[in-house]
Amino acid sequence: MEMNIKQDAVWVGTAGGTFFSTLGLIRIEDIIITIILASIGAVVSFLLSCLLNLFLKPRFGKKKRKK
Repeated sequence: MEMNIKQDAVWVGTAGGTFFSTLGLIRIEDIIITIILASIGAVVSFLLSCLLNLFLKPRFGKKKRKK
């Protein structure tokens, strides 16, 4: 199904209006809080992954195969 130019203009206008209307609702504080929480989550995930790898690798390590 092919859209004509009028339908494209309506779609682009609707998407653009939705995008620019939400920009007014987002505060800089929300963006900063999101960045901080994402950073904390990434660090905690990495440290927990390293900790589990440290404790579980010797117990469930790869067994050597005989050829």
